[in-house]
Amino acid sequence: VYNTKTLDDGKFESHNNYIDIQILLEGHEKIYYTSTSEVSVDIAYNAEKDIMFYSDSIEGYDSVTLDGTNFMMIFPHEAHAPQVSVDDISLPVKKLVVKVRV
Repeated sequence: VYNTKTLDDGKFESHNNYIDIQILLEGHEKIYYTSTSEVSVDIAYNAEKDIMFYSDSIEGYDSVTLDGTNFMMIFPHEAHAPQVSVDDISLPVKKLVVKVRV
């Protein structure tokens, strides 16, 4: 359980070793996404945590709204910015994330 972020606070990230399957159980949020080749690395890959962060703004990129009736499957070549509020209002959500090793 967490509160969603504003568009300005959203940050692209990616994982090398896992596919993320993200399913909202309560509330709604946006996940912005793009190819990792389209964004610039901000914080280098951390192998222990399997995560890398990118410096580009998420504004203007494609997004999916999770609302409990759908899910998003995110592959290692996709940068994604999860936990973004739908209406720019921070609201609590509950999410299940399944990680599938590749």
